[in-house]
Amino acid sequence: MGEHPGEHVGRSPALFYPFPGPLLPHGLKGFTRDDSSVTKFVSAQNTQVVGYSEKMRRLALILVVSLLASCSSVASEGTDVADSNVADSNVADSKVADSKVADSKVADSKVADSKVADSKVADSNSPVVNFTDVEDTFGGSGFLAWGENWSPDLSSSKCQDWSAFPNANLSSRGQFNLELITGKEIDKITKTDLTSILQLEFSDWALGDHVRSDSLRSYEGLEYLTCLQWLRLGWKPLGRDFRFLSELKELRYLNLEGSWFSQAEQLLALQKLETISLPPSFRSLNDLVAIPSLKRISAVYNRGPCDVRPVLELPHLEVLLMKDSFADKWIKPPAEETDFKLSRDPTGQFIQLLQKGGSETLNKDFDTEEVSGIHDDGYLFSLGQAIYEVVADDYDVIAFVGNDQTTLSEFAGMSVQISNDVAGLGQPIWSSASCYGSAGRLRGIVSFPTMDDVLNVWPGGFTVGSFTHELLHLWGGADLLPIQERLNGEVIGGHWGVSSVDGYLGGFSSNSLKVGIDGSYKAYPFSGIGNSGLDRPLGHLEKYMMGILPASEVPDTTVFRGVSPVSANESPGTCADDGSFDWTFSTCFRAEERTSVSIEDIIEIFGERPYEGAIEISVLVVAVSESPLTSDEWSRLDKVTSWNMKSSPIDGPSQNMWEASGGKIVLNSPTP
Repeated sequence: MGEHPGEHVGRSPALFYPFPGPLLPHGLKGFTRDDSSVTKFVSAQNTQVVGYSEKMRRLALILVVSLLASCSSVASEGTDVADSNVADSNVADSKVADSKVADSKVADSKVADSKVADSKVADSNSPVVNFTDVEDTFGGSGFLAWGENWSPDLSSSKCQDWSAFPNANLSSRGQFNLELITGKEIDKITKTDLTSILQLEFSDWALGDHVRSDSLRSYEGLEYLTCLQWLRLGWKPLGRDFRFLSELKELRYLNLEGSWFSQAEQLLALQKLETISLPPSFRSLNDLVAIPSLKRISAVYNRGPCDVRPVLELPHLEVLLMKDSFADKWIKPPAEETDFKLSRDPTGQFIQLLQKGGSETLNKDFDTEEVSGIHDDGYLFSLGQAIYEVVADDYDVIAFVGNDQTTLSEFAGMSVQISNDVAGLGQPIWSSASCYGSAGRLRGIVSFPTMDDVLNVWPGGFTVGSFTHELLHLWGGADLLPIQERLNGEVIGGHWGVSSVDGYLGGFSSNSLKVGIDGSYKAYPFSGIGNSGLDRPLGHLEKYMMGILPASEVPDTTVFRGVSPVSANESPGTCADDGSFDWTFSTCFRAEERTSVSIEDIIEIFGERPYEGAIEISVLVVAVSESPLTSDEWSRLDKVTSWNMKSSPIDGPSQNMWEASGGKIVLNSPTP
């Protein structure tokens, strides 16, 4: 996991895992301490398993999956889910053994009902579910070299007529892209030049006549290549607007591993598609049943559902690669010790989680050599299942708060989105809640290494905390803009970047933006990955994504592209001494392009987020410690969480979620 330069905005700028590569955690977002951005089915035969202990239930599933995947080694790995001894509770021996999980809370799947196409296990034509391999994209010729074992279909003749090229409204980025693809100047490119291209790859290392430099500036222009049958996009993230795919109806092979693609509906027009390689950001794996032509699917590192039986019903499916996916990790024992002891606090308001190492065990920094804590999906699965043995499925969010006074963690807050049931947020409707023991309500997990990370009042009254920031991540977290950049020019997701949203997830105040004599820009201090301090309302797009601002009232958003420091010798955001009184107290940058994104632009790409007017969010607070909390520690936990959940005005300029939303977002914490 590589560290990237951050924007300096005080103690807690935001942390985000940009593009999810093979060795990086996916879907994790948060606040960091050091001003840096850190790049974080299950099939069963028709067999009655309900009533088994969790361990036996998983073993039964493993045996079945091993038959499907021809992977006998998986079957030997029994999974002991947490020894979750619950004090102050009748669940004294609550190893998820006598579990409500067997009662269909995990997998949401009623294993008793779980046929795989009326026993695909016995059918030699059944798809192979492979937890071991990845697609060979390095020019191999073996079974998994899907992209190489391909020949064009020359029978199609209508695809040339589908291309809408030339288009007088083609942007400069689109023109650059088409020049890159054809090797011609834009005014010399013909429709035939574009529709004669059947195979295309963007790469700086691959060889072949079909390969172009991985230098696309956007995905604009690709929609004119209507006869394309084979496409492998590059590894440079170019935003979230993939509408061009719906025009490429002749595609048979599509590799999106290096992209931020997430919307299955943008593939529905591709009814000839046979092979697809998906990025980890693609959550709605089971929605691919709408493309019956599919034969080969690579969903390596997929963070979608644990139960993938629906996609196995594809009539022509031969292979499904699931290495290191949620479905894979769900049937394996977690790397982390899971001896959880759960109990209620004396008032019954909170849950106490005692484990070896306390908060440091849960809130470890990501390490490629030893993935653990919040980055270990299997550990979180077991932790969630243990919690749902103690509490009802009444919560939208589980908030872990460390009891440590100090921490080695580089982040001050972390979020893990687990499901989405709201349209128009730039992501599909999806859920992996069953992996964690929820029947479907759980939207996500937020975690804070210390209580100071939830709320910390500095001398002079300046208040900081990560609570509101992390909750916003669970509702899409700034993925509404088609593309945005940090102050160092890096394309990012999850935060507003150099845009005029001016919210908790970043962005500048449009009222403070100034243009210098040299063409550079200056604004009141801000960060592209999270503004520190709690003295602000939610930004306009934050209110919209939370459902409390109707689309008709959302103003346009200024977005900068081609962002860079004002000087090559300066760190991102630093201003040059221009003689002005505020140059030391501002954030400065240069940009190649200044654009305006309207709410209509956003809706055209992602659909409209339904307006709700006001919402309630139910939060379960779990104190994490190695030893039982003292009465003083319980009182402090109550103080920092009550401040964030209070539904009435707070003294001073600082704002919690209720005030920042204008009283339209209410946080509550029902007694567990």
